[in-house]
Order: sequence, then C-alpha cells, then structure tokens
Amino acid sequence: MSRFKAVALDMMGVVYSAGDDLREIVIPYLKERGCLESDDEIVAAYRSCYREGASARSFWETLGFDPPHDAIEEGLLSRYELMPGAVLFLETMVSEAIPVFSLSNDVAEWATMRRQRFGLESYFRGCVVSGECKISKPQAGIYRILAQMLPCSTSECIFVDDREANLDGALTKGFRTALFGAEAHSAHATVKDFGELIRLVT
Repeated sequence: MSRFKAVALDMMGVVYSAGDDLREIVIPYLKERGCLESDDEIVAAYRSCYREGASARSFWETLGFDPPHDAIEEGLLSRYELMPGAVLFLETMVSEAIPVFSLSNDVAEWATMRRQRFGLESYFRGCVVSGECKISKPQAGIYRILAQMLPCSTSECIFVDDREANLDGALTKGFRTALFGAEAHSAHATVKDFGELIRLVT
C-alpha cells in the first residue's frame, strides 16, 4: 500500500529543471530579444502577473513588446525543460492510482501553456496557480485552496518543493513535505531526484 493518498508538486525546480526561471530563463531571453527595461523592471512586471494576476499580455506590453505576442511567447516557453525523471514519476503515480496535483507560483497563461507543451495535462488531477488565485506561496491561502481539491486529508498528501519556505507554509496546513533536489540536512524529508521520490511515496 502506498504511503500517501495524494501528491502535490511544485513546478519550477521540481517538474521543470529551472529553479528560478525568472533569472535563468525569462530575463536572459528578454535581453536577447532587445528588451531595454532593467532587470528590476522585468522582475516587477513578472511579479505583477504571478502575485496579482496580471495577464501575460500586460507583461509583454509593460516591457515594450507590441502584439501579437505569439512568436515571442513561444520562443520563451521553448527554453523550458523537464526535470529528468519527471514523466516516469507521473506515469508511476498513474499506475499506483495516486492522484497528483500541482501548486506553483506562475503566470496563469504560461502555466497552462507549459503543461500542454509537454503533454502533462492528463497527469494532474488539479492545478493551483498563483496567477489565477492571486495568492502565492508561502501565503496560507494558497495551501487552503489546494487542500480543498484533495480527495484526502492534508496529512495524507505529500507536498514537494525545492524551497524550504514554501514547505514550511505547507506544514502549517498539515501537509507532509519533501525538499526536492536536496542532499543537506533539512527539517523536511529530502529527495535528490524523482527516483528517490518514487521510493518515498510508494
């Protein structure tokens, strides 16, 4: 019997390999495309999307890119890669009949587009995105939204993230937690990769 009745995954730094996509992907890409705004201005525009629910269109227009934005957006999203072992983990959860949810701080439209791009939609029972609910990790409200989606109690669900502050927030709502990509000591369970996570969950 599996140790947990549900799994919730962070996306950046867990499902996708970039842990800080804003600085690893978004800012470098915009500079390549001729964006003249400062890094701080790009950060502010990005935060308005994932924290306050501003649209992807407003992000591009704030930074001086005229519509249509399809091509530049496609170029940006093409820079993302899946974490090694992510699909195997998701397929294993399907075979074990363990529902998987996602909980991410992200631009609402981009979160959906990435999942579709990598064919991940069918693996997730539900997705909580900060840009949609206008609450971001580690604020308490976003964990409550996730808890309402679960088919079980939070104590029967393990939340996996690469940032301890986000896991600390989940603990206050009763979730079990695991720090992804970690080898160092932590107050949370630690897993180096998806292979270890499969063993922890099943």
